[in-house]
Amino acid sequence: CDGADDQRNAQGDGCSADGGEIQGQDRTYALVIEQRSRVQLDLRDADDGAAIDTVIYLQGQCGDPGSQVVCHDDLSCDESDIDFGCESGSQVRHSRVEVELDPGTYYVVADQYSYERRGTEFRCGAVSITYDLMPLGD
Repeated sequence: CDGADDQRNAQGDGCSADGGEIQGQDRTYALVIEQRSRVQLDLRDADDGAAIDTVIYLQGQCGDPGSQVVCHDDLSCDESDIDFGCESGSQVRHSRVEVELDPGTYYVVADQYSYERRGTEFRCGAVSITYDLMPLGD
């Protein structure tokens, strides 16, 4: 979690900072798609000692918010298997994107918000990112 806060998601599209929240540190990964595929990316808090408010987004060009393909901040409590910390129907510790992609290189950004709310400090910590790739027929 020592990555610099150098990436930014495009506002809107399921991802926008609210309540004065500040984006925290991030990591970027290249994802190479060799044939048209449905891709699911899952980012979750995996830190027993810290609270992590995850956000995940996919860009067509590294570091270019204008090339954002998809973004997701909070998974609904009904969809998440994290059973603590749900608030107003959203699980801030779990983000997921699902999208169909053409062949090419994309950039997955695992990011987080850094803030304090109701006595919980959301900050940098361990996360888990997994993916599922399902090739689509022609």
